[in-house]
Amino acid sequence: LIVLFQIIAKESIMKTVLDFLHFSNPTNDQKNVLVGIDGFIQSSNIDNFLIIQGAAGTGKTSMVSALVDYLNDCDRPYSIAAPTGRAARIIGKKVGASASTIHSMIFKPETDKKTGKVSFHLKQRYDAKATVYILDEASMITSRETGLDVNFGSQMDVLTSTITYIFKANPN
Repeated sequence: LIVLFQIIAKESIMKTVLDFLHFSNPTNDQKNVLVGIDGFIQSSNIDNFLIIQGAAGTGKTSMVSALVDYLNDCDRPYSIAAPTGRAARIIGKKVGASASTIHSMIFKPETDKKTGKVSFHLKQRYDAKATVYILDEASMITSRETGLDVNFGSQMDVLTSTITYIFKANPN
């Protein structure tokens, strides 16, 4: 029984994102992406981000869904966001998890009581554990480089604000 328990325990630790895929025959490219995702979320990973891109219908959302199921199984925190409310609702529905707009995830609105002007300030992040941030439709995130410098009253564009938010956690 002890050996069986250790084998079971080892097997549960050895699960990969591929084990949570909702279809049985991924293409070689999909397998490669899933292996890349699996390596990215390991604690030994030194990379800060992973970009998954592909044409419509290539399985990106299915792979994110497998990742979300894996993270839930491991009790690992994650946050899903998209540039628009519509995109956030769609990805949330497809992967079976809550999602928000990037703006509501990273910005806190503040109203000047005298002028009524609303400005947005970067929220403070309070993650106790390493959090995986999943940003869908990332090509729609505005930045000064895209020429679409929409900063919502912040000192930084949305892309810079998002990166700053993710990498600047409260040490508590």
